[in-house]
Amino acid sequence: NAQGVPLNYSVDCGPVQQVAMMWMGQDMYRGAIPGQVPGSRITYSITATDMAGNSATSPEHTFAVIDLGLGDFDFDGGVDLFDLALFGNCYSGESNPLGLFCVRADFDGDCDSDLSDFAGFHAKFVK
Repeated sequence: NAQGVPLNYSVDCGPVQQVAMMWMGQDMYRGAIPGQVPGSRITYSITATDMAGNSATSPEHTFAVIDLGLGDFDFDGGVDLFDLALFGNCYSGESNPLGLFCVRADFDGDCDSDLSDFAGFHAKFVK
Protein backbone atom coordinates (compact mmCIF):
# COMPACT_ATOMS: atom_id res chain seq x y z
CA ASN A 1 0.00 0.00 0.00
CA ALA A 2 1.21 3.51 -0.74
CA GLN A 3 1.46 6.35 1.74
CA GLY A 4 0.83 9.02 -0.87
CA VAL A 5 0.59 9.30 -4.65
CA PRO A 6 0.62 12.92 -5.86
CA LEU A 7 0.25 13.93 -9.49
CA ASN A 8 2.94 16.58 -10.14
CA TYR A 9 2.29 18.98 -13.02
CA SER A 10 3.34 22.32 -14.44
CA VAL A 11 1.62 24.56 -16.95
CA ASP A 12 3.68 26.27 -19.69
CA CYS A 13 6.98 25.62 -17.90
CA GLY A 14 5.69 27.24 -14.70
CA PRO A 15 6.14 26.07 -11.12
CA VAL A 16 5.34 22.46 -10.26
CA GLN A 17 1.98 21.97 -8.57
CA GLN A 18 0.49 18.84 -7.02
CA VAL A 19 -2.90 17.16 -7.04
CA ALA A 20 -3.61 14.30 -4.63
CA MET A 21 -4.50 11.08 -6.40
CA MET A 22 -7.30 8.90 -5.07
CA TRP A 23 -6.87 5.18 -4.40
CA MET A 24 -9.26 3.25 -6.66
CA GLY A 25 -8.47 -0.23 -5.34
CA GLN A 26 -5.63 -2.71 -5.77
CA ASP A 27 -2.69 -0.79 -7.35
CA MET A 28 -4.80 1.82 -9.14
CA TYR A 29 -4.91 5.55 -8.39
CA ARG A 30 -6.74 8.34 -10.20
CA GLY A 31 -6.03 12.07 -10.31
CA ALA A 32 -7.11 14.99 -12.46
CA ILE A 33 -5.24 18.08 -13.51
CA PRO A 34 -7.54 21.13 -13.28
CA GLY A 35 -8.77 22.57 -16.59
CA GLN A 36 -6.32 24.88 -18.33
CA VAL A 37 -6.45 27.60 -20.96
CA PRO A 38 -6.52 26.28 -24.55
CA GLY A 39 -3.01 26.12 -25.97
CA SER A 40 -1.41 25.44 -22.57
CA ARG A 41 1.32 22.82 -22.42
CA ILE A 42 1.10 20.47 -19.42
CA THR A 43 4.07 18.47 -18.15
CA TYR A 44 3.30 15.84 -15.51
CA SER A 45 4.73 12.96 -13.51
CA ILE A 46 3.53 10.75 -10.67
CA THR A 47 5.35 10.10 -7.40
CA ALA A 48 4.53 7.18 -5.12
CA THR A 49 5.76 6.72 -1.56
CA ASP A 50 5.26 3.44 0.27
CA MET A 51 4.65 2.95 4.00
CA ALA A 52 8.42 2.53 4.59
CA GLY A 53 9.12 5.96 3.06
CA ASN A 54 10.59 4.65 -0.19
CA SER A 55 9.54 6.73 -3.19
CA ALA A 56 9.78 6.63 -6.95
CA THR A 57 8.78 9.13 -9.63
CA SER A 58 7.61 8.30 -13.14
CA PRO A 59 9.21 9.85 -16.21
CA GLU A 60 7.72 13.20 -17.23
CA HIS A 61 5.15 13.37 -20.02
CA THR A 62 3.95 16.48 -21.84
CA PHE A 63 0.79 17.29 -23.76
CA ALA A 64 -0.93 20.37 -25.15
CA VAL A 65 -4.49 21.10 -24.09
CA ILE A 66 -5.33 21.76 -27.74
CA ASP A 67 -3.26 23.00 -30.65
CA LEU A 68 -4.46 26.44 -31.63
CA GLY A 69 -1.72 26.78 -34.20
CA LEU A 70 1.89 27.24 -33.17
CA GLY A 71 3.30 30.43 -34.63
CA ASP A 72 -0.09 32.08 -35.16
CA PHE A 73 0.27 34.73 -32.45
CA ASP A 74 -2.60 36.90 -33.69
CA PHE A 75 -5.07 33.99 -34.12
CA ASP A 76 -5.90 34.91 -37.73
CA GLY A 77 -5.43 31.37 -39.03
CA GLY A 78 -2.08 31.97 -40.74
CA VAL A 79 1.58 32.54 -39.95
CA ASP A 80 2.65 35.84 -41.52
CA LEU A 81 4.91 38.89 -41.06
CA PHE A 82 2.94 40.10 -38.04
CA ASP A 83 3.52 36.73 -36.36
CA LEU A 84 7.22 36.93 -37.25
CA ALA A 85 7.47 40.22 -35.33
CA LEU A 86 5.76 38.65 -32.32
CA PHE A 87 7.94 35.54 -32.54
CA GLY A 88 10.96 37.87 -32.35
CA ASN A 89 9.60 39.33 -29.11
CA CYS A 90 9.38 35.81 -27.67
CA TYR A 91 12.83 34.62 -28.76
CA SER A 92 14.60 33.71 -25.50
CA GLY A 93 17.62 31.70 -26.66
CA GLU A 94 18.57 28.16 -25.71
CA SER A 95 17.65 27.10 -22.15
CA ASN A 96 16.28 30.54 -21.23
CA PRO A 97 12.67 30.52 -19.99
CA LEU A 98 9.86 31.70 -22.22
CA GLY A 99 8.31 35.09 -21.63
CA LEU A 100 4.70 35.55 -20.68
CA PHE A 101 2.27 34.50 -23.48
CA CYS A 102 5.09 32.97 -25.54
CA VAL A 103 4.17 29.27 -25.43
CA ARG A 104 3.25 29.56 -29.16
CA ALA A 105 6.95 30.16 -29.88
CA ASP A 106 8.03 26.83 -28.32
CA PHE A 107 7.80 24.49 -31.32
CA ASP A 108 9.96 21.71 -29.83
CA GLY A 109 8.43 21.66 -26.34
CA ASP A 110 11.63 22.38 -24.37
CA CYS A 111 10.26 25.51 -22.61
CA ASP A 112 12.42 28.03 -24.47
CA SER A 113 12.35 29.75 -27.86
CA ASP A 114 15.62 29.24 -29.73
CA LEU A 115 16.95 28.42 -33.22
CA SER A 116 15.26 25.02 -33.19
CA ASP A 117 11.92 26.74 -32.60
CA PHE A 118 12.67 29.30 -35.30
CA ALA A 119 13.13 26.42 -37.76
CA GLY A 120 9.64 25.20 -36.83
CA PHE A 121 8.25 28.71 -37.20
CA HIS A 122 9.95 29.13 -40.58
CA ALA A 123 8.43 25.87 -41.87
CA LYS A 124 4.94 27.20 -41.06
CA PHE A 125 5.75 30.69 -42.36
CA VAL A 126 6.68 29.53 -45.86
CA LYS A 127 3.57 27.33 -46.37
